[in-house]
Amino acid sequence: MAKPSIFSKDYEKRMKRRKKIIAAIVVVVIGVGSLAVFKVDVKNNLKKIFTTTNKVNKQNSSDKKVEENKNQKTDTNAQNNNSQKEASANTKEQDEKGYDLTLSSGAQVKVIYDEKDNNKKFKYIFPADNSINYNISPSGKGIVILDTKTQSMTYVDIDGNKQDISYAQYTSSGGTTFTRENVVKEKPEYVWSQSPKFLDEENVAFITQVPWFDNRATKYVWKVNIKSKEFSHFQGVEGDDIKLNNLTDKGLEAVIADKTKYLKADGQVTE
Repeated sequence: MAKPSIFSKDYEKRMKRRKKIIAAIVVVVIGVGSLAVFKVDVKNNLKKIFTTTNKVNKQNSSDKKVEENKNQKTDTNAQNNNSQKEASANTKEQDEKGYDLTLSSGAQVKVIYDEKDNNKKFKYIFPADNSINYNISPSGKGIVILDTKTQSMTYVDIDGNKQDISYAQYTSSGGTTFTRENVVKEKPEYVWSQSPKFLDEENVAFITQVPWFDNRATKYVWKVNIKSKEFSHFQGVEGDDIKLNNLTDKGLEAVIADKTKYLKADGQVTE
């Protein structure tokens, strides 16, 4: 831009305009320069951010894979250890001494006993099954097994002798006979025999709904003598909810609703 002559009559006016133009140009140049620097900084900063993020993501991914592999190895080792323990336990139980028994439902079990100094005592039944309930006598010389599918009871002595001690049938005062097989088959929810417990070495108590076969929920406690096969019931022991617990010095503990009673082998009931 040419500088105006100082002799020009509008010299001052033109100089002011020239300064304004130069100042505007300087501002534009500075702005363009700053923008360029800002773009470069933004570009560099974004590059750094992306680079750092990629490194973090890669590291996290690597750490996650390592952790997954570690967990997978741990789970695999745990499964292998559990399998080995189960196999070892099964082998041990199968190798233990016992009597093989086929229940009325067809289920096959092994009654395991322990022997020390020629003295045998029952320990448990193998395999454990929710459809099988059992109780061992105070001396360990006898065991009663309930097959819950058929509600039959089997007694086994320590020498392996077996006998069915199930209550086979009930005949009403009107002459109608109800058999265990038919009642359980027609009404699977009916309680014919449940929770057998030893009262002593010769008597076993159990819960039953006999002698009623209607829709009432009342249950009773009966007992059977193993030698005579005689059945009888405990007077005054009845309710919709009965639980037979452990044998105590006072007798077999029976909980009826919120009351506790003690049952003796001779039929006595105390509180």
